[in-house]
Amino acid sequence: MDLRVDIVKVSGNNEQILREERYQGAADFVPFPDGSAYLMRPIDTYIVTNEENRNRGLLEIPPLSKYDILKRGLLSLNKKEIAKLYMAKPGEIIKIIRKGWGRQWEHTIEKL
Repeated sequence: MDLRVDIVKVSGNNEQILREERYQGAADFVPFPDGSAYLMRPIDTYIVTNEENRNRGLLEIPPLSKYDILKRGLLSLNKKEIAKLYMAKPGEIIKIIRKGWGRQWEHTIEKL
């Protein structure tokens, strides 16, 4: 499934936002057996990171490990959002709203 996304990746603690990053571009859809899924940066970034680690003599990152999901993961989707994504026609834009820290973020996913 080819997707183009505009996502704001936010992380923080109970009190405040520590990091806010906007990502626009292609994304990979990674489903899991429990019915959830992740939108992640393309697999090319994973390959480049592991090549750099190999050249430096560092350990490679296992695919879909916690560290890989932390680095490449953009947005987790629940079953209802996945159903919307599957039913969308090519060229259709899906908006997903996330709330937290007294703010609201709107993410857009375009199915190509």
